[in-house]
Amino acid sequence: MTLFEHDLQSPQPVSPAHGGPHEPPRRPQPPQHLVRRTRRRLFWWSLPVVLVILAIAWKLVSLQLVTDGAKNDFEAGDYEGSADRSGSLLVGNVIEPWIPYYNRGTALATFQNYTPATDDLGEALTRAPASERCMVRVNLALAWEQQGDAYRGAGYEEGAIRLYETSLAVIRDGAADGCQTDETSRALEQRDTLQTADERVQAKIDQQPPQVLPQPGQDDAQGEGSSGENDPSAEEKLQERGDQAAEEKAQQDAEERGRGGAGRTTDKPW
Repeated sequence: MTLFEHDLQSPQPVSPAHGGPHEPPRRPQPPQHLVRRTRRRLFWWSLPVVLVILAIAWKLVSLQLVTDGAKNDFEAGDYEGSADRSGSLLVGNVIEPWIPYYNRGTALATFQNYTPATDDLGEALTRAPASERCMVRVNLALAWEQQGDAYRGAGYEEGAIRLYETSLAVIRDGAADGCQTDETSRALEQRDTLQTADERVQAKIDQQPPQVLPQPGQDDAQGEGSSGENDPSAEEKLQERGDQAAEEKAQQDAEERGRGGAGRTTDKPW
């Protein structure tokens, strides 16, 4: 073996006297109190987001449960209970805010509580998307028409005409919502309903109020001017004046509601 061969021999393994192969330096760990502080901050920062998500999830679940309950009450004939359930959804409903007004107004109209019914359905019309407004118009027009029927049945003809005209305005303003041009099957059904209602309400407006004919002998009895038996007493006169005042007040209320309803359905750009 030459000197060079001795020098080129493979070196022997290094003795692990100094801890073996060299390891890379480790990153120093942060103090534990800083770690805990960071975790607390992350927790408090994320807590509002988690609470909002949970609130939305609960709102969606409760919305469906209450809506189903209102529907079941309506189908069972408990229209007042259905209206109460729908009314509980008015607060905080940002997803479809028109539906509670529509459901409650429909239930109230079926319950023949027309004044709040038309208010709710009118509000639903302002909030509903364009694709749903024709459906809302059907029920709103029907509620005004039924209220007109109630006034006509009570003998308040002028008020009834005002309410019929409001119903007709709701129907005919539907052209701006595409109620006369949409060709979907649902829209066609609603269009037929509105067209039928238009003709029916117009016929009621054109209808002449029934004439009250005097009873046979009534004029003769009045013309005879009997001494006092047929003359109304003071109490009867007061009652007659009270009834007349009540009728005039109801007539005025009907006209004001008719004007207000027409303004709500024609002045807004829907």
